[in-house]
Amino acid sequence: MQLERSRKVLAPRGHRQGGFTLIEMLIAMMILLAVAGIVMSGMVQMMFVQGSVANRSEMHSSVRSATELLQQEIGQAGRATLPAPVTMSTPVVIPPGTQGTGVTQTVSVSSTTGMFNGEYLVVDTGADQETVQISGLTPTTFTATFYYSHPTVVGATSWPVTVQGAFITGIVPPDKVNTSVAGLPLVPNTNASGVLVGSTGTKLKLYGDINGDGNMVYIEYTCDTSIVPGNLYRNVIPVPAEGVTI
Repeated sequence: MQLERSRKVLAPRGHRQGGFTLIEMLIAMMILLAVAGIVMSGMVQMMFVQGSVANRSEMHSSVRSATELLQQEIGQAGRATLPAPVTMSTPVVIPPGTQGTGVTQTVSVSSTTGMFNGEYLVVDTGADQETVQISGLTPTTFTATFYYSHPTVVGATSWPVTVQGAFITGIVPPDKVNTSVAGLPLVPNTNASGVLVGSTGTKLKLYGDINGDGNMVYIEYTCDTSIVPGNLYRNVIPVPAEGVTI
């Protein structure tokens, strides 16, 4: 009987598992979250800075635009003009010996748009050119005292009428001004109703042919500081033929 030697058979051992433990994974996640939080905080801060810079740039651009417009309109303030060329079609003849006193006459013109009673106009050209003060305006006539003759001659049946000069109060003076000698007390700048009409520290008033198109306008800038950071308002009112009350 053959005896076989018993053999001890050992089962194969399993491979050791690699990787992170739960604690290591938690530590790694905490580090990752901290880094991500720092990065996100930096990005949000950059967004806030960029928004602030954009708002500041827009504000500065708006201020520059408003300042440039204000500068241009101040330069045009007080300019007097007519919206279209005007001619006088009524001849004026001054009798001999009346040049010193003049002759008051109503004359016809192509248009009185943009004129007002009491305005000074320049009539004719050359040696017969003169400045007259008009009154009695109608759509096609006005009355004035003439000191030079403007007779009808061959090739000349009309005479140009223009505006030369400007309004001294194109930038409306402050509420209280000294209209006479220096050293005297200030006097109120009021309209016919006794209402103060001058510019103030927060309100600037302008009038004239501001846009250079022959049309008179009245412009009012108002700086409202009742709210922060404040607002600047600009109001434009066309001046009609009969005038406007400031």
